[in-house]
Amino acid sequence: MNSPPLTPVRAARFAVLVDTVARTESHPDRVRHLAGYLTDRHSSGAPTLKVSRPTWSAPGLTPAYGSNGATVVPRCTLCDVPAAWIANTFLKFAPVPRLIKAGLFVRYAPGDALDKLAGRSDPLVPPRRKVGGGSRNPAAPGPFRESGDQAFAELREYGQIAPHHAILDMGCGMGRLARPLTKFLDPAKGRYEGFDINASELRWCSEHYASHPNFHFQRANIYNKMYNPKGTVQAEEFVFPYPDESFDFAFASSLFTHMPLPAVAQYLKETARVLAAGARALLTVYLWNPEAQALVAQGKSALAFRPHGDLIVMNPIVPEAAIALPQEGWDLAVRDAGLEQVGDVLWGSWCGRTNFARYQDAVVLRKPV
Repeated sequence: MNSPPLTPVRAARFAVLVDTVARTESHPDRVRHLAGYLTDRHSSGAPTLKVSRPTWSAPGLTPAYGSNGATVVPRCTLCDVPAAWIANTFLKFAPVPRLIKAGLFVRYAPGDALDKLAGRSDPLVPPRRKVGGGSRNPAAPGPFRESGDQAFAELREYGQIAPHHAILDMGCGMGRLARPLTKFLDPAKGRYEGFDINASELRWCSEHYASHPNFHFQRANIYNKMYNPKGTVQAEEFVFPYPDESFDFAFASSLFTHMPLPAVAQYLKETARVLAAGARALLTVYLWNPEAQALVAQGKSALAFRPHGDLIVMNPIVPEAAIALPQEGWDLAVRDAGLEQVGDVLWGSWCGRTNFARYQDAVVLRKPV
């Protein structure tokens, strides 16, 4: 059976669905690989993928990666139908957002109820049904706290933040960093500003941080093929809604990892504009350099990046799912923005490094005095 064309819109919807599932499971990288694997296409119209990685099996599907790097067309192990055809047919009729919401509610609502009965609920931690509950999901209740606390510790160590500072959180999500900052920032002198493209997450934050008047959240309706396909503003043209030199620190975690270099360059310029002289920023990225490229080629990376035009991506149909930035282009964008790097890059383990500081690469920048 030949697979009908998987349109970009359906591919994007499928990527969102798989990304949501990935956030709730114990092997998120494998599930995300499956998203790119099912939607990757050659001129013949058949879904294919050629990478050299250890073979693993997903429930109901043939192995996603051939151990010898051979091209594999995934098929359902029960009916021998191409997996991309199944995904295409499903997306043609399925109300994906409703299915995601209903599925998360059914799976995690009992755990939310138990947390509440046991007194384990925290008003600033989203419930499982909002973010999933996989043991390795950084947004799940336990890891949500832990990863937020880890980010806060990095801010203390590398950002030199103080209780009276104004802090900008780019791509703030559901307040992973905001939560620990409520106990650190001076309510009268300190200030937190977060922006994101996800309207529902920002509504949740605005409601749950109402008792913290120095914490503000607002939406940036920026177009993103995967996360905000109805956005009206291009990231390359986005101007931060804040005055010049109004922040003492800026933070972006897992934001530039979904943006092409021209958009990143614009964000760096805006970051420099809103930072006070001498202020710092901590930004996470996937830096594409010879070391990372070699590790990916050897099959050691958790993320199967590959060139696609001017981009380094996992999924050519939905590039924004994950983007690596060429190191030279990143360094040039930093210089053009008028920023300077502080110390060494905090190298991440994402590409299979044995010596690393964290998962994603992180860079500390400073606006010169």
